[in-house]
Amino acid sequence: MGKVNAIAEHLEQAVIEGQAYFDALKKSGNSLDVIREYVRVDEEYERLDKARKALYALLEGISRNVIPEMLQEQQMRTVSLEDIKRRITVSTRISCSILPEKKLDAYNWLRDPQQDAGALIQETVNAGTLSSFAKQRMEELGLEMPEGLFKMSSMQYTSVTKIK
Repeated sequence: MGKVNAIAEHLEQAVIEGQAYFDALKKSGNSLDVIREYVRVDEEYERLDKARKALYALLEGISRNVIPEMLQEQQMRTVSLEDIKRRITVSTRISCSILPEKKLDAYNWLRDPQQDAGALIQETVNAGTLSSFAKQRMEELGLEMPEGLFKMSSMQYTSVTKIK
């Protein structure tokens, strides 16, 4: 994994140099050169993202399978590695969600005093859906969201579409 560390250091340096290059391009005033470089960097980012995902999959495989199996064989859950000043512990993560078609039944079960879980039920609004609603309301209807009820922000971004 020493190579991964060297690649990360190289990438950090490349980002610093890339920022300086973009600053110089911006000063030149040539927007087409800035756009061409943006597209090139965007393509490289996609390539790096693919590699990052592969590295993450490797880490997940080691974390979820290799280490737990090895420590289980040795009847251990925790290992301290003094040389790298780390303690490694294998734990179990539980995930639970309500089946959409059983939402009412699940809420009733949670509200049952025997379960003592009624406080888990909270009325929520999905942030992505609310943002979509606000955008439509503002752009299509010309209406603002009520001030003091919502935290609003906006930003511009550039999208790139490959031409065939």
